[in-house]
This record gives sequence, structure tokens and C-alpha cells, in this order.
Amino acid sequence: MLRMPGCMVRRTSEALGWGCVYASLQWESPFRKDFDAVEDQLIVWHRNGPVHIAGQGGGQAYSEIMPPDSIHLIPGGSEFSVDLGADVETMHIYLRRELLQEVANTVLGRAISDISIQPRLLHHDPILRSMLETINTALDPACGFSNPEIDYMARTIGAHLVRRYSNIQEATSRDSFLRPLENLPHCLTAALEFMNRNIDASIRVEDVAEAAQTSVGHLTREFRVHFGMPPHRYLIKLRVNRARDLLASTDLPIAVIAFECGFSHQEHLTRHFKRELDATPAAYRRFAGDTLRMKRVGMSATG
Repeated sequence: MLRMPGCMVRRTSEALGWGCVYASLQWESPFRKDFDAVEDQLIVWHRNGPVHIAGQGGGQAYSEIMPPDSIHLIPGGSEFSVDLGADVETMHIYLRRELLQEVANTVLGRAISDISIQPRLLHHDPILRSMLETINTALDPACGFSNPEIDYMARTIGAHLVRRYSNIQEATSRDSFLRPLENLPHCLTAALEFMNRNIDASIRVEDVAEAAQTSVGHLTREFRVHFGMPPHRYLIKLRVNRARDLLASTDLPIAVIAFECGFSHQEHLTRHFKRELDATPAAYRRFAGDTLRMKRVGMSATG
């Protein structure tokens, strides 16, 4: 894509010596092209917009208006096509196939032979966006990021993709209530997609049932059979999960995180967070920060 007419590359990691990730920042003009498969996972971050994109990849066709800060996941190993409808600033990040494989093996605790990231158009993933912003900052040599730091960040991005968007996401989650989407009834798959897409909004069980094209009663029975809980309880767990990730990976105020995750106020988040994880959001953030600092110290000692 960087060779397309009208593409103006601003910065790349080509001369920075990064081993497990490649990144580039550029301005792209409208184009339409089919691309051969590449082995590595591609992440396209639309830094402004909105912009219309269409095409095919990973066996799925798509056509959607992408808002600013939206992200396109293009899986490795499959041909894809892109029809870009307007000028847009993008960042491309390629994660090496070997890195995803290693991350999946480590997170799951056993060898995985068929790890793949599902093709997705993400309108709202502040955790991944925050990680990509760090990679963008690191593209400036003056910022002084070391290769071990880049390696650590690439693995963190890989772990996020494996946990949230891979074909084995149910096995990598620390929460047993998640299940593989391909083994669920269609109404549950549609319900979960609706919940995740609108996690920061006020959602009624009637809204979820309408999105799943079923009745509230049938949806509730399916949730109890497959997850052992009603839809509302499942949604609370999803929101606590999202808050946990934001607490660990961003500096957003807890009150802002509460709204980002669909809670009405900070105390609402704190009450459910403590019930699910037996810790307050502030205590969890301190623990996550201490753990990250310990990892960085370990990298410095070995680097």
C-alpha cells in the first residue's frame, strides 16, 4: 500500500532496527487495489476521518464509514482488497507471525498451531489505540525508545489481539464466562457483538434482543444455558473487563474510564469492579503499574 500513487510516507521503522514489528506513518490518497497475502498481521489505524473503506479480506467483504481513530485488522495469510474513498492519515503496523504465535503459546500455557486474528473494523478500542500511539511516538528516533521496549510493546499489542480478536479468545481470557463465538447460536453471537460495539452506551436487554433478532425470554434462556447468567450480568462483566484493561494500559482518570465502559459514574464502576475482582479500581491500577515497572526493570537488566 505504501507504493500506491499519492501515498506520502512520513516516518517508518525501517532504519530503527526493530525485529518483531514494522510501522509506518503516511498520508494516503484514494485508491482501489487487490493485494497478495502477507504472512504477518496488519493493523491499519485511521488517524483522522471519517473515511469510507470497502473491500474484502479474511474471507469477509466489508463496506463501512470509519470514524477518526478507528482501526482495521487485516489477518496475515490471506489475500485482501482495499477501496479507499478519501484522503486519510494512516499508520500501518505489521506484527510478525512468529510473535503472535509465541504470545499465544505463552498466554495460553500450551502450544497453539492455528492462531489467527479475525478480520475486524474497530470503531472503538481505546486500549489498542493507546498502544499504537506509543508505537507512533517511537517512530521518532529522538524519543530514544530502545529495541527491548519496542519488543515489549509489540508483545503487549499481540496479547491484546489474541485475547480479544483471535480464534482462541475464549481460551486466553482470564474469565471463564467467555466462549468461542463460532460455537454459539447466531442470536448469542449477534448479542455479544452488539454489547461490545455499544459497551459505552446505556443498553437495555430489549435493545440486545432486538439486535439479536429474538425475544427477551429466548435470549435470556440462551445466556443462562451457555454462560450461566442473564444478559445484564454478562454485560457488567464485559464492562469490568474493559475497565480493567484501561486501568492497566492508560492514564485516563477513573471517572473517565467509568463513562468509557458504560457505567453511570465512578462509584458505579467501583461497586461492580470490587464485586468482580475483589479490589477497587485505584488499587488495581497501582498493582498493574507496579507489575509493569518490574517488567521494565527486568528488561533493562537483560538488555
